[in-house]
Amino acid sequence: MSQKGLTFAAPPCLHLEGNLTENWRKWQQRFQFYLEASEFDKKPKKQQKAILLHIIGPDALELFNTFTFSEEEDIDDIWVIMQKFEEHCKPKRNLIYDRHQFLTKQQQEGESFDQFVTELKRLSADCEFKELKDSLIRDRIVCGIRSAQLKERMLRDSDLTLDKAITLGRAEEKAKQQLVEMRETKVEAVKTAKRKDQRTKHKEYICKRCGSRHEPKKCSAWGKVCKKCQKNNHFASQCKTKAIHDIAQPQEETSDSDEEFDIGSVTHQNKDGSEVYYMANVEGIDVNFKIDTGAQVNILPYHLMKGVKHKLYQTKAKLKTYTGTAITVKGKTDLAVNGQKHEFFIVEDKHLTPILGYRSAKKLEIIKIMSVTIKEYPTVFGGLGCLKEPYKIQINKEVKPVICPPRKIPVALQQKLKDKLTDMERKGVIKKVQVPTEWVNGLVIVEKQDSKDIRLCLDPRNLNKAIKREHHHLPTIEEITIRLTGAKVFSKLDANSGYWQIPLDEDSQLLTTFNTPQGRYCFTRMPFGITSAQEVFHKRIHEAFEDIEGVETDIDDILVRGKNTKEHDERLRKVLNRCRKINLTLNEKNVISTKRKLPILDTN
Repeated sequence: MSQKGLTFAAPPCLHLEGNLTENWRKWQQRFQFYLEASEFDKKPKKQQKAILLHIIGPDALELFNTFTFSEEEDIDDIWVIMQKFEEHCKPKRNLIYDRHQFLTKQQQEGESFDQFVTELKRLSADCEFKELKDSLIRDRIVCGIRSAQLKERMLRDSDLTLDKAITLGRAEEKAKQQLVEMRETKVEAVKTAKRKDQRTKHKEYICKRCGSRHEPKKCSAWGKVCKKCQKNNHFASQCKTKAIHDIAQPQEETSDSDEEFDIGSVTHQNKDGSEVYYMANVEGIDVNFKIDTGAQVNILPYHLMKGVKHKLYQTKAKLKTYTGTAITVKGKTDLAVNGQKHEFFIVEDKHLTPILGYRSAKKLEIIKIMSVTIKEYPTVFGGLGCLKEPYKIQINKEVKPVICPPRKIPVALQQKLKDKLTDMERKGVIKKVQVPTEWVNGLVIVEKQDSKDIRLCLDPRNLNKAIKREHHHLPTIEEITIRLTGAKVFSKLDANSGYWQIPLDEDSQLLTTFNTPQGRYCFTRMPFGITSAQEVFHKRIHEAFEDIEGVETDIDDILVRGKNTKEHDERLRKVLNRCRKINLTLNEKNVISTKRKLPILDTN
């Protein structure tokens, strides 16, 4: 929009993934600035509403379509609409937790002093400290800074104020930076002077290439090929290439701004246990990739992109090793691998091994799913299973039932909704409701990325307040990892639409009733979204496989491990036989294995 020759860019779409509270706070502030700068706040109400719903983005617009307004609320007032988004994006705060976050904040390694102070101020905003705010931020700075010398200096000042503490912190940080620069200059000068004296000396030293002590130019590793990274002139024992393993998929799909990939499992291996490498042509350059069937993204060090003319796009995605060490990502781009386009995360560390993840390796036919075992278990790898014992949702009778009014469905989605309801009814996931019910839930329609299909989600926010949870323990990644010690071969199996494989009893089915233009329906299987679903499903899966040695369960994932191929395959068949017995079906597309040849995965 223009005003006196000025152009104001609208804020980007509101992201409903990741830290929703923080996303909303930032977006709301930017929108208010935009509204005032472009003088849209002087426009008629309906025009302001149209601008808001246009700028906020398609996902948030779908959320808006689920809002209900009372007769007293003006649906054309953008501040009423903003309040609805506020209620959705900012759940009821816990003051004790907010203060705990502030009072335990420590300056992290690599975090600058200014970044630390800014984070403290942000955390304090929700703590209701009032007139004590500045003094408490000052105290937290003193207690949380990493520098012991600066901490001591601040403690000596009995009249220390917040402004003085910030000034001292910035001054020390600046002085350290300048000192480092001065030392680097001095060291380089000293090195240059010493080289002349050292030329005549044949002093032995510990070689970084072979690991032994010898004179210069007498390295036993010179001309040898490293068995770890396949590069020349060093032994594998001295290889600096970091062991990057299994870039895991997030539990929930998120936008690129919130993606975080943890690196912490096992890599694709040959029969002898060695890692598998594959030489591929990337934009005319030969690159030796490690094949990681657990990886969901591809990695390429930045120095290998020299000479490749491709635009590097910014990304806020994070990569972390299994130890928690962050890997700096410069950006991402699409590169041609053997003539096919694949997305790569470009990293700064030149010692990192290039990685091809599962999807790219499969697309390039480096690995492929075999049909041998799948043909042996057609009922396990096909259709939607159904476990025997129905689940009964326990309800707190003191919570008053809620009946949500029907929500308006956009014309463009009405036929898709009708088709989806028919399909889910045919599969036995939902059924028509012909009797009065105390509970009627809202329905959320989510368009899939290709826009050819939709996903129906129950909105059980009111029902969840009444559900009594079982609080079954869910294992952590650390607990599972410890039990994997000593294993060499792994397979990961994924339940097909997991929650839908648990039937509900008659009373529980009616609790999930929801309204549509085609009438009322209810779920006959456990729907996504109810607060007890995750722990109930994990409990059922855990109980089904806990007697089989070498099997770990994590929600809808089943991990089979073995010390060798024979042990792994025996356990895998026990799992598949058990699945057939209890009528649990698996997703053929999500089967992942980490060995060279086994009934499910094969390497060319």
